[in-house]
Amino acid sequence: MSRLSLWESVLEIYSIASMETVCLELQDKHNARVTFLLWAIWLDNNGYDFDADFWLDTYRKVGCRNAAVVAIRAVRRRLPKSGMNLYLREKIKRLELRNEKKILEKLEKLTLNSSVISTETGQSTTHPYLENYLQELEQKTYFMKIIRIINNGG
Repeated sequence: MSRLSLWESVLEIYSIASMETVCLELQDKHNARVTFLLWAIWLDNNGYDFDADFWLDTYRKVGCRNAAVVAIRAVRRRLPKSGMNLYLREKIKRLELRNEKKILEKLEKLTLNSSVISTETGQSTTHPYLENYLQELEQKTYFMKIIRIINNGG
């Protein structure tokens, strides 16, 4: 069985009922980078051995790209949700999503070209990357909530 690409996995995970709500809550209230949260889940779901140096190095290499997404999102959110602004908001949202996809593609490329090892057995039962990222955000209370959403499909 072939593994889903990071982008395919993100689309699948984000479509789970209540996952979008949790992601946006972490993003808006706790400054989480949803792309990194979903990348962490993908790493765990594909059984990648936890490597703190790999995580930090990759986060540093790609993190600056997220600043552009945050700026684009801020512009979109400041626009009123009416009239001609609806069209502009939608155009900006597409730009935001296109940039998020580029970040995810870069994360996947860096992962696949790294020395971090993915086990043949696949999904991790401990979710170390997700747990580590939420720990960095000081939001470990979200860990079990996210695991339940993923395991129960909502």
